[in-house]
Amino acid sequence: HDFSATAMGIIVGTSSITGATFDILLSRFLKNTYYRRIYMIMLTLCCLFPLILWQANTVWMFLVAMGVWGIYFDLYNWGTFDFVSRTTNKTEHASGFGIIEIFHALGYFLAPILAGLVISEVIDAKPFILLWILIAICIACFFVLTRIRKGHKTDEPVQLGYKRRSLLGELKAWKKIGR
Repeated sequence: HDFSATAMGIIVGTSSITGATFDILLSRFLKNTYYRRIYMIMLTLCCLFPLILWQANTVWMFLVAMGVWGIYFDLYNWGTFDFVSRTTNKTEHASGFGIIEIFHALGYFLAPILAGLVISEVIDAKPFILLWILIAICIACFFVLTRIRKGHKTDEPVQLGYKRRSLLGELKAWKKIGR
């Protein structure tokens, strides 16, 4: 599609705006996170994303797709935090996050290469087929890794050390951090 720079900025920015809004809502309503549940929701969104993107032929559909991406990315972060904190000792948290980020960075490195190999002049079904294959691999890895990690450390929830704030209190904290 031939979108203007402004339209592209709005489309790409929708991911961050939706993610930030979702973070606020999730932290307000979700009292206890559990990585298995969060990852299942995240993987479901991964399955929906190609379908939405395949049908995206208007700005509004691209906005929906990027909104789903923003929610996916936040669920990934919430789930990763919960996974590492539940399955490793505090002394291993930094290395746990480091290992996960290495694989994350590897994905960001390989994805454009793989996409470039399957996309020729026109985007057809090939990139979407590759995307479904990679999602299937992720789902398989998720089930294998949750079985491997079962029984390690503890599945006690992490007690977050912060007090509940109102929306106004949250905005004041953001203002303070922004300064």
